[in-house]
Amino acid sequence: MGEIKLVRHIVHPEIGPKPLQRTLYSIAGGETQLDFGYVDLRELHEAAEASKDENTTDNPEVLFNVTDRFLLTPLALADLATQVNAAIEHLKSTGTLVPLEEKDASSTT
Repeated sequence: MGEIKLVRHIVHPEIGPKPLQRTLYSIAGGETQLDFGYVDLRELHEAAEASKDENTTDNPEVLFNVTDRFLLTPLALADLATQVNAAIEHLKSTGTLVPLEEKDASSTT
């Protein structure tokens, strides 16, 4: 018996891909919920500056704007991990993967 080939079909091709800055997860029973979204960079910068103030005890909050949410079965989560790992390996092989420490340092300045 042959393999089934998946053909990528973009449901709404007129809508371009959304930029993604952050991903959060939570566990819901036996499934994992992934929230994808972004933070307002100006708001993040202002919060970072406010956190430097030694006279305040408040921790500044920044909204995580969730644009997409998915509920994944364990199998779907494993498949996602496989795809992400393949993408990371590709970036490593082309020398375009930014180390996490470097990325974090540049995002707070």
